[in-house]
Amino acid sequence: MATAEKDGKIYCRFSRPKSLASMKVEEEDDPSGPTEITIDLSSGKVIFIAVGKTYNGGNDLAEHVEAPVLSSGKVDFSQFKVARGTTMTLLTQLHGVAMVLAWMLFVSFATVEGRYFREGFGSKMVCGLKLWFQMHRVVTMIAGILTAAGFILIFVKVKGLSKNAQAHTYIGIIVMAATCGQIFLGLIRPDATAGWRPKFNWAHRLLGKATHILAAADLILAFRLPMVSPEMRHFGTTVVAVWISVQVVWEVTFEVNKYLQSKSPKVDSIPGKEETKIEEKVIWKDPNGRLQLILCILFVLTIVSCSVATLCAILIF
Repeated sequence: MATAEKDGKIYCRFSRPKSLASMKVEEEDDPSGPTEITIDLSSGKVIFIAVGKTYNGGNDLAEHVEAPVLSSGKVDFSQFKVARGTTMTLLTQLHGVAMVLAWMLFVSFATVEGRYFREGFGSKMVCGLKLWFQMHRVVTMIAGILTAAGFILIFVKVKGLSKNAQAHTYIGIIVMAATCGQIFLGLIRPDATAGWRPKFNWAHRLLGKATHILAAADLILAFRLPMVSPEMRHFGTTVVAVWISVQVVWEVTFEVNKYLQSKSPKVDSIPGKEETKIEEKVIWKDPNGRLQLILCILFVLTIVSCSVATLCAILIF
């Protein structure tokens, strides 16, 4: 075996028999111990570079502790060519992309648009319903489809629920179940004049907000999984934490702006007389909606930037 470093790159050259027996350990504490396997290079193999421990301090390799760099396909060892790869399989990357787009981008916009931008669209109607509601429904439907797709992709990849599943997995299942709950609520949405409409509105809002919070926590946990490389863990966790922070700041900003534009009635409080409203004072007014539009554009740019940065953490590292 020989190694060399040139132009900032490390080169390794080694030789081995075409067919070689090795020991494999499923789990470090497995009482059955290592099992012998034969690795034959006569046919193509997927290669990877991994970091891990040895079994009980010996020479037998235990399972790697970080995501290995996998070749993009099987490598023919009888040919001389460059093999490229990544630390994540395609299905894992697609799972991450779907979930980031669903919860960091589309749900973030849907929660803000549905609460703070209703008045910005005025009385404009599309297919018999207000424009803000149609937009809200389309965005949430896209988020639901992406969530379901990401959920299915990762279960196909891991072939079901693993016995070594982390908290990230179980929270993801809860998020998927809550998403189905939101879809069900959407199907039974009552008319605006229905007596239980206020209860529906609160249930829809609280379930949506709780699910969004759980999804944000699960994104953090995804980058804290034991197999994630230190570089991806640091970058991804930082970006998600920034997104959570700015999302909170934006929602507080929109809430304050909404309050300042509300009407605060003054009442006559002369003793012995019935209280009557004598004046309505507008604390703040945005007559042309320009401030609301500017805030909306800045908010969208913020969540798009955070989403792109998180996708880079998934696709590049």
